[in-house]
Amino acid sequence: LGARTVNVQAFKVGEGVGLVITDITEQNKLEREKENINRLNEALGRLYVPLTDPQTSINEIADGVLKEAMAITGSVHGYVSEVDEYTGNNIGHTLTSMMPNCDVPEKRIEFPKSPDGTYASLWGYALTTKKPFYTNHPQKHPSSNGTPAGHIPIERFLAVPVLIKDGLVGQIALANPQRDYSDNDLKMIERIAELYGTAIMRKRIQAALSRSEAEKSSILNSMRDIVSLKDRDYNILWGNDALSESVGNPISELVAKKCYNASYDREEPCENCGVE
Repeated sequence: LGARTVNVQAFKVGEGVGLVITDITEQNKLEREKENINRLNEALGRLYVPLTDPQTSINEIADGVLKEAMAITGSVHGYVSEVDEYTGNNIGHTLTSMMPNCDVPEKRIEFPKSPDGTYASLWGYALTTKKPFYTNHPQKHPSSNGTPAGHIPIERFLAVPVLIKDGLVGQIALANPQRDYSDNDLKMIERIAELYGTAIMRKRIQAALSRSEAEKSSILNSMRDIVSLKDRDYNILWGNDALSESVGNPISELVAKKCYNASYDREEPCENCGVE
């Protein structure tokens, strides 16, 4: 049955002593599970706002994820990374802040993807297999090939790949708690990884929309014809350079003004206006 936890109560019985022995192993297990769930929910709650704020940078997001992941597992070291969507390389966004005792000189570490599509060493095992894992004996793990000179020793290691529809987008890796890692640690970091993955995809979509907007503006601004976007109340929402040149004012001064006033100095809509 393995190790059990018991509660022993002694009481006097005549001239002797009686004992009541209660097995509280399952009770302690349930209490620990409840405590872990509460800690995880608190961590997810603290991460929700920065991870959903469009103004938060990917570095700030990674720093927040690392802080909560280390705290919830008692890990001393770790990193949070993003897998580059073009090269497949694993970029450690948090490496400098999370390894103050490491003498490796680079300020921004990029773990390369091998030509065969795999990732080397212990850090890359979760990325190659796309499966989370932990080991409390890293030296004995089949993927381990030691650590670089000047690098901190790895005594315990846990890694979770961040996946979106089976595609790699990042990784959370932790090391060296004072106790062994457990299945529960892995489950908690998987939950955090889900939220982190969503944040990565949101940032990528945001970047793609920005690029699309910039490309659209470049194309429309190169046109000699006047192009503008207006709402149903005749307010100018956007205009190209040709509009700005035709009225002699920068677009920033035209936005939110009535089109008939900005373009023709009128006080009411033009006859046969296309907005109507």
